[in-house]
Amino acid sequence: MCIRDRRRVHGLLDFYKQYYSANIMRLVLYGQESLDELEKMAHEKFSDVKNYDIPLPKIIEKPFDSENLQRLLKVHPVKDWESIEIAWFMDNMNPHYKSNPHKYCLLYTSPSPRDS
Repeated sequence: MCIRDRRRVHGLLDFYKQYYSANIMRLVLYGQESLDELEKMAHEKFSDVKNYDIPLPKIIEKPFDSENLQRLLKVHPVKDWESIEIAWFMDNMNPHYKSNPHKYCLLYTSPSPRDS
């Protein structure tokens, strides 16, 4: 194993030790199985995740700076899928809730106008 790979492994282990705790995780299951079957699967696969009661990390800085924005990414799908998910980060809009600024995003991303 080369030094770069060792650093990567150590970085992953450090992340695991710092953040891998059941109290800050969420799990979503989606399937055709019954709710009882999904619950059983979740219990079988995830009940061993320990709860270390770590505090929820606070993200103060924006995850992307100007260096990491405005990039063209070319993606080659590995299977046919008629869905696309786009996520972007915005400043906290809670102080402006009365003007519904998020509706501008819906206006430009929805397949058709909502009130038409």
